Amino acid sequence: SGTVCRLGDPHRRDDDGRVVRYEVYGTDLFKKETAMSQFVGMKVLTRGGDVGTISSSFGTSGKFRCHFPGGTECREGDELTLRFRRYAHDPAKGMHQEDIVLPKERVGTRLAEKEKKKRG
Repeated sequence: SGTVCRLGDPHRRDDDGRVVRYEVYGTDLFKKETAMSQFVGMKVLTRGGDVGTISSSFGTSGKFRCHFPGGTECREGDELTLRFRRYAHDPAKGMHQEDIVLPKERVGTRLAEKEKKKRG
C-alpha cells in the first residue's frame, strides 16, 4: 500500500455539493526503479472505498498520479491500495482486477483558489 502525498484541486460535486478531489498524487507504492508503464490504468482504492486509476507516473522516486472519476475525500497521508490477482497457470502472467468496479463520472465545479499575496 502507498500513501497520498499531495492532493489535486478541490471541486464541488454538482449532484450532492460535497468538496472532492478528482486527482490525487501518491508515493511509497513503487520502488524508484520500477517500470511504471505496466501499472498505468490499474485501479487503486482508498481507505474510504473510493476507486480510481493510476493515470501516470512522475519524478524519479516512484511517485504517481491517480484519477478518481467519482471524486474522493481522502487527505494527505491516507492509504492507497493496489489490489490485483495473478493466476498460477496464466501464460500471460497478467494482473487481474475484474472484481474492482470503477464508479461513473460525477461532474464537479472547480473551487477558486485564494489570492496569493504578492511580495514587495
